[in-house]
Amino acid sequence: MRINKFIAGLGISSRRAADELIASGKVRVNGKTAVLGMDVEESDRIEVGGKEIHHNKEEYEYWVVNKPIGLISSTTQEQGVSVLSLVESAKRLYPVGRLDKESEGLMVLTNDGELTYRMTHPRYKLEKVYEVTVAGTVNEEKLASLRNGVKLEEGVTGKAEVVVINSDYPVALRITLRQGWKRQIRRMASLLHLSVRKLKRIQIGPICLDKLGTGKTRRLGRTEVALIKQAVGLT
Repeated sequence: MRINKFIAGLGISSRRAADELIASGKVRVNGKTAVLGMDVEESDRIEVGGKEIHHNKEEYEYWVVNKPIGLISSTTQEQGVSVLSLVESAKRLYPVGRLDKESEGLMVLTNDGELTYRMTHPRYKLEKVYEVTVAGTVNEEKLASLRNGVKLEEGVTGKAEVVVINSDYPVALRITLRQGWKRQIRRMASLLHLSVRKLKRIQIGPICLDKLGTGKTRRLGRTEVALIKQAVGLT
């Protein structure tokens, strides 16, 4: 990890301020003066202003992100810019519940492996709510299919809650799922001859997007973390 990101992730300063500290010679790594752009590991001995800073490996972080269209939900950037680039953290975070490149909205990033597992496993039936705009004819028969399940490669999709929030063309739907197959909503719509024009996730369990702006992030508070853990059976 770049040293400025590491320092910022510990809450010592912003990345820009960290660069200024490095340029002024106030940061040392393993006894040597740090240079701008260098990479560091958690095992490195890092000093800022003569004081050693410590990385607590057991500390979990929980972030919410409003993913913009164009970013990928990946831990690497081989196929594009990752949503992880939006967060300044010294931890190795992972996306919980992915969104494809053309979709936007709420994502959770964390290094809590057990919570990640439970939030993504269908056994725990965590609700995920989407606002979806579709082009094509939307009738009661198609709505019933979305609600009761359509057959995809993995099998028949589980029951979903589907509410029409705007019946004018293009139609806007609010869809609640309790499973997370790859590009599930887009594939369901395609089988019903509907084209998804916009897909935005607005809620995961008790966590809502609310007024978080596109591309913005924030840390989850203790109460929110407790609520999401409770939703998947963790105390």
